[in-house]
Amino acid sequence: EAEYHTADQGSLPALLATDVGQSLLPLQQLLQTDEAKLASVAKIYGPRHPLYQQAQSTVDYDRAVLENQRQALTTQLRDRYSAATQREALIAGVMQAEKKELDAFNLRAVQYSILKAEADSTTRLYYDLLQRTKEAGVSAGFRSADGLLIASTAKPDPTPVSPRMALDLALAFL
Repeated sequence: EAEYHTADQGSLPALLATDVGQSLLPLQQLLQTDEAKLASVAKIYGPRHPLYQQAQSTVDYDRAVLENQRQALTTQLRDRYSAATQREALIAGVMQAEKKELDAFNLRAVQYSILKAEADSTTRLYYDLLQRTKEAGVSAGFRSADGLLIASTAKPDPTPVSPRMALDLALAFL
Protein backbone atom coordinates (compact mmCIF):
# COMPACT_ATOMS: atom_id res chain seq x y z
CA GLU A 1 0.00 0.00 0.00
CA ALA A 2 2.82 2.38 0.90
CA GLU A 3 4.67 1.62 -2.34
CA TYR A 4 1.48 2.17 -4.35
CA HIS A 5 0.75 5.52 -2.68
CA THR A 6 4.37 6.60 -3.15
CA ALA A 7 4.22 5.74 -6.86
CA ASP A 8 0.74 7.21 -7.29
CA GLN A 9 1.68 10.60 -5.82
CA GLY A 10 4.21 10.98 -8.61
CA SER A 11 7.30 11.75 -6.56
CA LEU A 12 10.05 10.13 -8.62
CA PRO A 13 12.84 10.50 -6.00
CA ALA A 14 10.59 8.89 -3.38
CA LEU A 15 9.73 6.10 -5.80
CA LEU A 16 13.40 5.54 -6.62
CA ALA A 17 14.11 5.16 -2.88
CA THR A 18 11.77 2.16 -2.64
CA ASP A 19 12.66 -1.41 -3.59
CA VAL A 20 10.22 -1.48 -6.51
CA GLY A 21 11.59 1.80 -7.83
CA GLN A 22 15.04 0.30 -8.28
CA SER A 23 14.02 -0.85 -11.76
CA LEU A 24 13.72 2.83 -12.74
CA LEU A 25 17.21 3.70 -11.50
CA PRO A 26 19.05 2.85 -14.77
CA LEU A 27 16.57 4.97 -16.73
CA GLN A 28 17.03 7.85 -14.26
CA GLN A 29 20.80 7.60 -14.54
CA LEU A 30 20.56 7.54 -18.36
CA LEU A 31 18.35 10.65 -18.23
CA GLN A 32 20.83 12.45 -15.97
CA THR A 33 23.70 11.51 -18.27
CA ASP A 34 21.80 12.76 -21.34
CA GLU A 35 20.80 15.97 -19.50
CA ALA A 36 24.48 16.54 -18.64
CA LYS A 37 25.36 16.07 -22.33
CA LEU A 38 22.58 18.50 -23.28
CA ALA A 39 23.94 21.05 -20.82
CA SER A 40 27.47 20.73 -22.23
CA VAL A 41 26.16 20.97 -25.82
CA ALA A 42 24.06 24.00 -24.82
CA LYS A 43 27.22 25.77 -23.58
CA ILE A 44 28.98 25.18 -26.84
CA TYR A 45 26.11 25.37 -29.37
CA GLY A 46 22.87 27.28 -29.38
CA PRO A 47 19.33 25.85 -29.23
CA ARG A 48 19.07 25.89 -33.01
CA HIS A 49 22.09 23.74 -33.61
CA PRO A 50 21.41 20.13 -34.82
CA LEU A 51 23.59 18.57 -32.10
CA TYR A 52 21.64 20.49 -29.47
CA GLN A 53 18.32 19.47 -31.00
CA GLN A 54 19.48 15.84 -31.16
CA ALA A 55 20.57 15.95 -27.51
CA GLN A 56 17.25 17.63 -26.62
CA SER A 57 15.26 14.91 -28.42
CA THR A 58 17.32 12.22 -26.61
CA VAL A 59 16.52 13.86 -23.26
CA ASP A 60 12.83 14.15 -24.19
CA TYR A 61 12.79 10.50 -25.24
CA ASP A 62 14.49 9.46 -21.96
CA ARG A 63 11.94 11.47 -19.98
CA ALA A 64 9.06 9.88 -21.90
CA VAL A 65 10.47 6.36 -21.36
CA LEU A 66 11.03 7.08 -17.66
CA GLU A 67 7.50 8.47 -17.30
CA ASN A 68 6.00 5.48 -19.14
CA GLN A 69 7.93 3.08 -16.94
CA ARG A 70 6.85 5.01 -13.84
CA GLN A 71 3.21 4.84 -14.95
CA ALA A 72 3.55 1.13 -15.76
CA LEU A 73 5.09 0.55 -12.35
CA THR A 74 2.30 2.58 -10.72
CA THR A 75 -0.31 0.51 -12.58
CA GLN A 76 1.43 -2.69 -11.56
CA LEU A 77 1.57 -1.56 -7.92
CA ARG A 78 -2.10 -0.50 -8.03
CA ASP A 79 -3.05 -3.93 -9.39
CA ARG A 80 -0.98 -5.70 -6.74
CA TYR A 81 -2.48 -3.45 -4.05
CA SER A 82 -6.01 -4.13 -5.33
CA ALA A 83 -5.35 -7.88 -5.41
CA ALA A 84 -3.91 -7.76 -1.90
CA THR A 85 -6.95 -5.80 -0.69
CA GLN A 86 -9.27 -8.38 -2.24
CA ARG A 87 -7.28 -11.23 -0.68
CA GLU A 88 -7.45 -9.46 2.65
CA ALA A 89 -11.24 -9.13 2.34
CA LEU A 90 -11.57 -12.80 1.39
CA ILE A 91 -9.35 -13.87 4.26
CA ALA A 92 -11.35 -11.68 6.65
CA GLY A 93 -14.56 -13.33 5.41
CA VAL A 94 -13.09 -16.80 5.83
CA MET A 95 -11.81 -15.85 9.26
CA GLN A 96 -15.28 -14.63 10.30
CA ALA A 97 -16.82 -17.88 9.05
CA GLU A 98 -14.19 -19.91 10.92
CA LYS A 99 -14.75 -17.81 14.03
CA LYS A 100 -18.52 -18.46 13.86
CA GLU A 101 -17.88 -22.16 13.34
CA LEU A 102 -15.46 -22.23 16.28
CA ASP A 103 -17.97 -20.38 18.47
CA ALA A 104 -20.67 -22.88 17.50
CA PHE A 105 -18.28 -25.73 18.25
CA ASN A 106 -17.43 -24.25 21.64
CA LEU A 107 -21.14 -23.85 22.40
CA ARG A 108 -21.74 -27.48 21.46
CA ALA A 109 -18.77 -28.49 23.63
CA VAL A 110 -20.24 -26.63 26.61
CA GLN A 111 -23.65 -28.22 26.01
CA TYR A 112 -21.97 -31.62 25.71
CA SER A 113 -20.17 -31.07 29.02
CA ILE A 114 -23.44 -30.12 30.72
CA LEU A 115 -25.25 -33.16 29.30
CA LYS A 116 -22.33 -35.43 30.20
CA ALA A 117 -22.36 -34.14 33.77
CA GLU A 118 -26.13 -34.75 33.96
CA ALA A 119 -25.71 -38.24 32.54
CA ASP A 120 -22.94 -39.03 35.02
CA SER A 121 -25.08 -37.74 37.88
CA THR A 122 -28.07 -39.77 36.72
CA THR A 123 -25.87 -42.87 36.33
CA ARG A 124 -24.49 -42.44 39.85
CA LEU A 125 -28.02 -41.99 41.20
CA TYR A 126 -29.19 -45.12 39.36
CA TYR A 127 -26.32 -47.25 40.68
CA ASP A 128 -26.84 -45.87 44.20
CA LEU A 129 -30.56 -46.71 44.02
CA LEU A 130 -29.74 -50.16 42.63
CA GLN A 131 -27.28 -50.76 45.47
CA ARG A 132 -29.82 -49.69 48.08
CA THR A 133 -32.45 -51.91 46.48
CA LYS A 134 -30.08 -54.87 46.73
CA GLU A 135 -29.27 -54.02 50.33
CA ALA A 136 -33.00 -53.79 51.15
CA GLY A 137 -33.53 -57.20 49.52
CA VAL A 138 -30.68 -58.71 51.54
CA SER A 139 -31.92 -57.27 54.84
CA ALA A 140 -35.44 -58.48 54.06
CA GLY A 141 -33.95 -61.92 53.46
CA PHE A 142 -32.37 -61.83 56.91
CA ARG A 143 -35.71 -61.04 58.56
CA SER A 144 -37.42 -64.05 57.06
CA ALA A 145 -34.53 -66.47 56.91
CA ASP A 146 -36.77 -69.55 56.54
CA GLY A 147 -38.49 -68.02 53.54
CA LEU A 148 -41.92 -67.85 55.24
CA LEU A 149 -44.12 -64.88 54.91
CA ILE A 150 -46.64 -63.73 57.49
CA ALA A 151 -50.06 -63.92 55.91
CA SER A 152 -52.03 -62.29 58.75
CA THR A 153 -51.30 -60.97 62.22
CA ALA A 154 -52.14 -63.00 65.36
CA LYS A 155 -55.30 -62.10 67.29
CA PRO A 156 -55.76 -62.87 70.99
CA ASP A 157 -58.26 -65.59 71.94
CA PRO A 158 -61.34 -64.10 73.65
CA THR A 159 -61.46 -66.93 76.19
CA PRO A 160 -58.81 -66.79 78.90
CA VAL A 161 -56.30 -69.61 79.22
CA SER A 162 -56.19 -69.38 82.94
CA PRO A 163 -58.21 -69.59 85.32
CA ARG A 164 -60.54 -72.15 83.81
CA MET A 165 -63.17 -72.48 86.37
CA ALA A 166 -64.84 -75.63 85.20
CA LEU A 167 -61.62 -77.54 84.74
CA ASP A 168 -60.08 -76.26 87.92
CA LEU A 169 -63.20 -77.29 89.94
CA ALA A 170 -63.25 -80.73 88.40
CA LEU A 171 -59.64 -81.28 89.19
CA ALA A 172 -59.99 -79.94 92.64
CA PHE A 173 -62.90 -82.26 93.29
CA LEU A 174 -60.96 -85.21 92.10
